[in-house]
Amino acid sequence: MTDVSRARLIVALTAHTYGVPLQALYARGRRQPVALARQTACWLIRRHTALSYPAIGRLLGRDHSTVLHAVTVIDTLMPLRPELAGRVGTVIDRLREAA
Repeated sequence: MTDVSRARLIVALTAHTYGVPLQALYARGRRQPVALARQTACWLIRRHTALSYPAIGRLLGRDHSTVLHAVTVIDTLMPLRPELAGRVGTVIDRLREAA
């Protein structure tokens, strides 16, 4: 599986886990549930592929600085919000099952 196809799978699994439409993660919207799901997807893609920040940004239609911010936000929130850590763990488990 290529990094790009793995990244697309991560986006799909994240959307499913958060209960948001897949297309919402690619859209321009910034509503909180969608934004958090998108930030989580950025974090997971960065951790589970070799894609650069600009490459992740191109995949999601965002700037590389937005991806960097997303990774920083999730790094900060994970220790503080157990439900977020649980969702991230769920996506990782599903990713391992799919691989």
